[in-house]
Amino acid sequence: RVIGLACGDLHLEHIRQWREDAVGKGLGLKCHYPVWSDVAGANYAQLAADLEASGVPCKVSAVTDDKARAAGANVGVLFGPELAAAMVAAGLDAFGENGEMHTLAQVWEVPREQALGL
Repeated sequence: RVIGLACGDLHLEHIRQWREDAVGKGLGLKCHYPVWSDVAGANYAQLAADLEASGVPCKVSAVTDDKARAAGANVGVLFGPELAAAMVAAGLDAFGENGEMHTLAQVWEVPREQALGL
């Protein structure tokens, strides 16, 4: 039985509110935001370190911004420190939080305990 929904939103309040209203209430689930920060980018260094330590490959799954494409965010590319730095250098959010790109965390590629940092 599903009793909650973990959301990977980092800091966009309007997206969080939409998830609460449309998804959480719509499905009757409590939404949780384990990586949320009230200050945009304040937790990025820790998130990047955690992602790298987990060994979970994250691949770009969609790109909606030409500047992101020019920075190297293309579908299938592995997200990591180099791509994050290139995004910032292009004046974009390092994690694509403003919708510039989306990623898929391929958690099935590593043992569960490793992915969760246990």
